[in-house]
Amino acid sequence: MDVADLTDSLVVVDNRSNSRSRGMLSDLVSLPNVHLILNDENLGVATALNQGVRMAMEQGYQWALLLDQDTATESFIVETLASVYDNLERKNGLAIIGSNYYDKNTGRALFDRSSATANSWVERKAVITSGSLLSLRAFAAIGPFRDELFIDLVDIEYCLRARSMGFTVVQASKPTMKHALGTSTLHRVPWRKIALEATNHSPLRRYYMARNPVVLAREYPRAFREVCQEEYGRSARVYFAVFKEPHWVFTAAYVLTIMSILIVLFEDQKISKLYHILLGVWHGVVGKMGEG
Repeated sequence: MDVADLTDSLVVVDNRSNSRSRGMLSDLVSLPNVHLILNDENLGVATALNQGVRMAMEQGYQWALLLDQDTATESFIVETLASVYDNLERKNGLAIIGSNYYDKNTGRALFDRSSATANSWVERKAVITSGSLLSLRAFAAIGPFRDELFIDLVDIEYCLRARSMGFTVVQASKPTMKHALGTSTLHRVPWRKIALEATNHSPLRRYYMARNPVVLAREYPRAFREVCQEEYGRSARVYFAVFKEPHWVFTAAYVLTIMSILIVLFEDQKISKLYHILLGVWHGVVGKMGEG
């Protein structure tokens, strides 16, 4: 689906792609109502989102559809999200409408529509930014995405902050896109009936995956546990299960151990990934933020 056909105006924010990709993006400028922001450095997902949202606000829009570069949308995504808004009884105080989606790696939906209510939407603790319809009026009150988080849990933190301020977060029941959380591979081991899932994230990404949950657990201890207890997608279940229990430090140590074992058994760059996990946990504990 051509994203430019979904909206009246398209803003593309590039975080220092290679020259070939930038050349392809530059060709988009010739299209009507397409705007390109080229960052000389990788400023992170949060900063890129803020740049695009602010441009939408400057153009006078009230809503912004947020998308990752690897998300494949259906042609009816905007129509579906708009219908959710129309069906809401309480429209005031709405922060964001998220999309249900099929996981590219497994083909499974984030949640089964039959398990949802009769409505076209369900209220959620948090939703991912990709495929979400962001209220720019609420954004002005809630504040921007937090640049210092850089990438992981940027969307979760925004939803937690929004809910702490009295805003609501909802998600469409109908799947409207295909999206992947990492590049997962399944591996059979003799002692398990089901395959183990290795996400194969880069060493730097492992750093943020270890640091940012610690930061959010410190800042939103109760709310973050609620997010983790909510069914947040099969591929992310183990990751977010870190903070299910009140004594989350011990649970985190256990889950990080399992994560490390999967890295040792099935992934490459083992030493580098393990080092970045330990570094991320330490930086989360001492409060060191920004780019890793």
